[in-house]
Amino acid sequence: LTYLEDKTSKLTIDEITQPKFENKFQKSKQDVFNVGVSASTFWIKVTVQNISPQIRDWLLYSSYTFLDEIIFYKKDSQNKWTSESIGLKYKFANRPIKHRYLVFPLNFKDTTSQTFYLKITSETP
Repeated sequence: LTYLEDKTSKLTIDEITQPKFENKFQKSKQDVFNVGVSASTFWIKVTVQNISPQIRDWLLYSSYTFLDEIIFYKKDSQNKWTSESIGLKYKFANRPIKHRYLVFPLNFKDTTSQTFYLKITSETP
């Protein structure tokens, strides 16, 4: 897991995925990512690979449920970024998975590596 602190909270997925931002992501030194209370937006980059030839459905989640907003970015079949948003700003009924944790499904159809981004914004302590 690597992360980028956006102190302006203005960066977009198209900006942070540009090569000039690649070396600005820092490797987390914590087993559980935690930055405490911050006015900054945090971008998390996660690259995962299904090493099994079978189709796998995984879950990416935060057990800390008091986040105002998490936007999950993944590439679609046309290689364009798509997003899903959950958190305190959104209705529970609109979550992709109805669970007390903040959960996003990850679908792997083959053994290729996939990179996902999370944009986390919260003023809640």
